[in-house]
Amino acid sequence: MKCGNGFEVRRFSEDDLFDVLRIESKAFDKTAYSPFTFLEFSEVSDFFYVLDLCGDLVGYILGYRVFDRLCKLASLAVVPRHQSEGFGSILLRKALEEFNKEDIEVVTLTVREGNNRAISLYSKFGFQTWDKIENYYPDKDSALYMVKKLDKQ
Repeated sequence: MKCGNGFEVRRFSEDDLFDVLRIESKAFDKTAYSPFTFLEFSEVSDFFYVLDLCGDLVGYILGYRVFDRLCKLASLAVVPRHQSEGFGSILLRKALEEFNKEDIEVVTLTVREGNNRAISLYSKFGFQTWDKIENYYPDKDSALYMVKKLDKQ
């Protein structure tokens, strides 16, 4: 898809909620977060960004501070038709840059054990599997708990 302006990564606004919910439902289907969950995250999250491609939101990333120097990456999604185009990497890179600016030292996340594409992305950015959590998801699938220590620049 070509357009004059390309893409922009920007902070989430409440006007983006319906588009984020659309992305979430296409990317995660049965395990998608509810609208209430996203509204709640938008109020407490320091790190909620969307990727706008020529006026169409195609991805988002959401993280929040757990403790002073610890952040949890709660969700990263790109609509299926734009997966494998590098947008997940762009969003993850943006979040990690913002975490560094805020003196976050450690970032954690959970990812479905069978989500090899996501695991590969996180590993490429230096996340390491710390633990496996059995029956983590409502459908009883397991999750991998992954951790990254940020390099201070």
